[in-house]
Amino acid sequence: MPGLTIKRTAESALKIDPKNARKHGRRNLDAIAGSLKRFGQRAPLVVRPDGTVIGGNATLQCMRELGMVEVDVVEFDGTDQEAAALALSLNRAAELAAWNDEQLAETLAGLDRDLALAAGWLEDELRKTILDFQPATLEQPRLDKIDGEQETYVKCPECGHEFPRT
Repeated sequence: MPGLTIKRTAESALKIDPKNARKHGRRNLDAIAGSLKRFGQRAPLVVRPDGTVIGGNATLQCMRELGMVEVDVVEFDGTDQEAAALALSLNRAAELAAWNDEQLAETLAGLDRDLALAAGWLEDELRKTILDFQPATLEQPRLDKIDGEQETYVKCPECGHEFPRT
């Protein structure tokens, strides 16, 4: 298989796939737009030779909403069935993954609030994830970076897990 050739193209030359099986709610679109605003485009859209997007339809929608006029794409010139299968695969693969809750909590606790929000997390999700899954071996969560509150913990005498005092 040949390597990827990424090229810059006008967003106006691209078409949202009318057969896209994936739906994108406002929350999802806001997360994508937040990432684009903070980090810019960091992965190319996957397109057919005619400009139909098979990977990145929601990203293209957000790019248009943000006024981006040029985007990076990689062209896929397989059959229509291969393109349909690739489109499903690109979406399904991420859906099948699971979070490592402890690592997620540690990573979120180490991020500045604005970066965590740009990564698609809401304020209440940050707080809950950090408090629910932060291992006792880590320092006190940086909740002051999230909402200004400090939590105290109660340690379970049986398992040693620390729970936030309510």
